Amino acid sequence: MLKINADLERVGDLAVNIAEAAQRYLLHPPVKPLIDLPRMAELALKMLRGALDAFVACDVVTAKAVLRTIG
Repeated sequence: MLKINADLERVGDLAVNIAEAAQRYLLHPPVKPLIDLPRMAELALKMLRGALDAFVACDVVTAKAVLRTIG
């Protein structure tokens, strides 16, 4: 339980970092467009939802499936 709390806190901290980086990109856009960024965000949200659903339901099968998507 403590590990999941620490991991969720880290997710929140990283979300803040991503939001700050997005603001910087608005001021100084990169030379190459960030074409894959929306897809990466979609995959990250899917993995987070799956992990949280598995945790709430105590579903080991779903948790392992989320881990397999990581690589």
